[in-house]
Amino acid sequence: MKPFVLKRDLLKQLIPVAVVATVAAVLLVSPAFAAKRQSAWVTVNSTSGAAGTNLVAGNNLMFSGCGYAASSDVSVVVNSPYAMSFTGATTDSSGCFSTSSWGYTALMAGSYTVKIYQSSDHRSPSASSTFSVG
Repeated sequence: MKPFVLKRDLLKQLIPVAVVATVAAVLLVSPAFAAKRQSAWVTVNSTSGAAGTNLVAGNNLMFSGCGYAASSDVSVVVNSPYAMSFTGATTDSSGCFSTSSWGYTALMAGSYTVKIYQSSDHRSPSASSTFSVG
């Protein structure tokens, strides 16, 4: 009978520890999931108003998007036929950003890809878009 009582006392001591550990894990992990919004996207337009298939070499391009963590930094990386360019932007309280002040110019025709990385995760892009410049 003595070993059974000892096991019950040990169990009474471990249950509160397990509960505290579980609560701590939930509190630490929840902000990480809350910080990343769902369905991030990015779009490209020229500062002259052209969008999508109407982009031509020499256009100044602006990138914008929503669905990112609110009031945080994003990195904008553009792969063009001739170079890789990048800049940073800050999202607003709604999780949206714009690079209207960057001044990126598409210097030649070809396929371009823009990738947006959140400051919390630089390994995989939150959104990307491939577009053509004629």
